[in-house]
Amino acid sequence: MSIKKLDSLALLLVFSLCLFNIQFTESLATTGDDIQFTKLCEISTGGRTDYIEIVDNYCFVFDFEKGLMSYDIENPEEPILLDTLAFSNTVDPIVKGGHDFIITEDIAIVDFMHAGIKFVNISNPSELTVIGGYYSGSNEYYRIDCWENRIYCAKAEGGLEVFEFFDNYTINSIGSYSIGHIMSHIECLQEDMVYIADYDRSGDLLLNVSNPQNITELQVFDWMAGNILFQDNLMYALIIRPDNEGLRIYNNSNPLNPVLLGEVKGFEASSPLLENNYLYLAGTRGLQIIDVEDTSNPREIAQYYEGGIAYLNLAKKGNIIGLVDYEDTWYLIQIEDLEPSGNASILGLSFSFLFVNLIMGTLLKIYKKKE
Repeated sequence: MSIKKLDSLALLLVFSLCLFNIQFTESLATTGDDIQFTKLCEISTGGRTDYIEIVDNYCFVFDFEKGLMSYDIENPEEPILLDTLAFSNTVDPIVKGGHDFIITEDIAIVDFMHAGIKFVNISNPSELTVIGGYYSGSNEYYRIDCWENRIYCAKAEGGLEVFEFFDNYTINSIGSYSIGHIMSHIECLQEDMVYIADYDRSGDLLLNVSNPQNITELQVFDWMAGNILFQDNLMYALIIRPDNEGLRIYNNSNPLNPVLLGEVKGFEASSPLLENNYLYLAGTRGLQIIDVEDTSNPREIAQYYEGGIAYLNLAKKGNIIGLVDYEDTWYLIQIEDLEPSGNASILGLSFSFLFVNLIMGTLLKIYKKKE
């Protein structure tokens, strides 16, 4: 075999393997068909589920009508109800819970809406214990977020209230901002900036909260988000107005003028959770998993939805995802065969180089024999 023929054959093989690498990488890229979803349980509370968190082998479900409920999920197919913490009120006797809570180690900061904010010790899920709180007797707290020792509350009756809490779990109101509009989500960008949704203006407000007694508007956006997630200089905004706008990813290095990088349209979602370049969402299209490694081209790679009622919130621990719907049910879903984003390309490339080395080595032996 001549050197010329050998070189031509080698080039042909290398070119073929490059094509193989592309096809192989595509075949490894995660798709909805590759990812396996298994529903482990479906539990009705008899009320109206609103929020969910998973801590170790326990699941905490916040029900608008029933209160804060704790479950043992060591066997995720058969959760066991351990305790329920509820508060009655004179404003609306049906409401004994609220909309959301935040867990920090063994303490949950819980928004009981008509009954105020409570610090709840959850170290023993079989005995949920209130160890502190705040209630003025009138305010209706809709959503909360925290930054260090401050709690920011979006008030359903219109505005923002800021609280400071201490090691003994006492809380003081240290400032407020009233605009008379219905408020929805609230997210802290940093210590002195807060995003809050204004339903009446169908837009998000960026507020300067560095001085809680003199809160000012920094920016009013022409979109309103159901939830926002911040990661480094990126902002993942789940737009609900304009209707069904979907996910937008912004470069938020300048919060006054975020720059749109990419988007996925056509759904309404909330409760964003980011892990390994995958964004998990709960909403009108069920449980969605969106690959956001390329922020300019986010794409949905998997979906779990049984149809009918939309999901409202989600939580994740390992390969178990907790979901609550818009009615009285929460679910545990097991997810399998989801590889970290980008691994497929690396594996495919390594596989091809291995084959290139083997083939080139074989060709070299043939060439030496022919000499």
